[in-house]
This record gives sequence, structure tokens and C-alpha cells, in this order.
Amino acid sequence: MSLTNTDPTTEGTAPLGARAMDRARDVAAQAIPAGKRAGTTAVQGVRQGVQDAKEWATPRIEQAVYDAREWAAPRIDDAADAVTTTVAPKVSSALHATAEQVRPADIEKTGVRHRTASPPTPPSVRR
Repeated sequence: MSLTNTDPTTEGTAPLGARAMDRARDVAAQAIPAGKRAGTTAVQGVRQGVQDAKEWATPRIEQAVYDAREWAAPRIDDAADAVTTTVAPKVSSALHATAEQVRPADIEKTGVRHRTASPPTPPSVRR
């Protein structure tokens, strides 16, 4: 076959095409297992990378949490002290004032309260 002949129907090209096809099949047959091995190796590498990142990050995260708690604890104590000295007396006064308003005026000095009607019996006690 001549280098200038571009006609694909010439003799001699058929055996060359069949050989190329066989060679391509052989290469594909070798490439598939190699690709699977490469994928498995990549997955193992990713898993190892994740494990390494976890081992690196764990002590740093634990230290950051410890530092945050160490910073927050005295501030929470200060807030509790502030509530005790400022808000608590006001809440206590408000509760005492409310109790005075709620307390009925007709309580006798004997400590016995007189009822005008008995309270309703709860459904669980009725027969």
C-alpha cells in the first residue's frame, strides 16, 4: 500500500484493522483492572486523609471548647451576681405586692376560712 493511497477499501488494510482491533481489546482488558486498582487506592488514600484530619483536629477542638468554657464561666458567675443584686429584689417586691392584692379581706383572725360554696369535685373522684 502506498503512503499516498487514502482509499480504505484497498487490500491489506483489512488485516491491519483486525490487528488494531485485537490490540485495542487487549489494551482495554488490561486497563480495566488497572483502573479498578487505581480507584481502590484512591479510596484508601481518601480514608487515610480523613483519619489524619480527624486526629489532627480532635485535640485542637477539645482545647478550643475548654478555652471557651474557661472564658465563659466567670462571666456567667458575674451575670448571676448581677441578677441576684438587681433583679431578684425587684421580683420579690413584685411578688409580695401581688400577694397582698390577691389575699382576700374577709379572713377571720381564727385562721379558719369560711366557704360560701364547696368547690366542684374533680371527675376522677366522682362515682
